[in-house]
Amino acid sequence: MNLKELYEESKGIVHKCRKEYHLHLWEKEDWDQEGMLCLYELVNLSLS
Repeated sequence: MNLKELYEESKGIVHKCRKEYHLHLWEKEDWDQEGMLCLYELVNLSLS
């Protein structure tokens, strides 16, 4: 499973956080980008 597929399964968590923690200057794409970065780091940590 690649990173995009993993993110598609977990992006609901990111979108829930977006609703709970509204950051004035962040758009939906910013949240998605940060979510993918966090997921990437998490996957790399679990593989090492």
